[in-house]
Amino acid sequence: MTDTNIGVTWRIADELVNPSLPTVALRAGAIIAGSYTTGAINAIGDGASGLEVSALAGKYLADWLAVSGEVGYRVRDENVPEDLFLNLSGGVLLDNIGLSVNYKLVDAQSGLQIGGPEFSAPRFPEVEEDIQFLSGTVSLNVSDQTNIGITYGEVIDGRNTAKSKVFSVTIGYLFDTF
Repeated sequence: MTDTNIGVTWRIADELVNPSLPTVALRAGAIIAGSYTTGAINAIGDGASGLEVSALAGKYLADWLAVSGEVGYRVRDENVPEDLFLNLSGGVLLDNIGLSVNYKLVDAQSGLQIGGPEFSAPRFPEVEEDIQFLSGTVSLNVSDQTNIGITYGEVIDGRNTAKSKVFSVTIGYLFDTF
């Protein structure tokens, strides 16, 4: 099983209540390590529990244009380096079609270097992994309750990380509980 992330978010300001302000929130979360095998270059994660905090902000600049961002800090056990992280997103909504561009930065604050004197193969979770990831998404609202989307992204820069390309297809369904 992969890592589990749980958290609480406190909304400080809501642009729907006060349109002159952006929506602003603070988040605190916990990471519970999964049960997978770690230490190999192709492990699905670092196998470490931890905590993270972040600040989020977003604003509709027009009915069809929105921007958002998050900046945070993550600490984990098992000698996994601490991370500073940043997520930025901009999107447009044209009728039932949504387009977005997303940028993700993870900057490890310490760690081993692959090929360095202290590095050995089972110590991948201790590596200083820095990554910059850029992606784009196209989504379609096929009904008031159903959305489908396609995302493509790739690593545009980094250290001690794979030059990955990612493709995903999503289907979302909104359950009406009231």
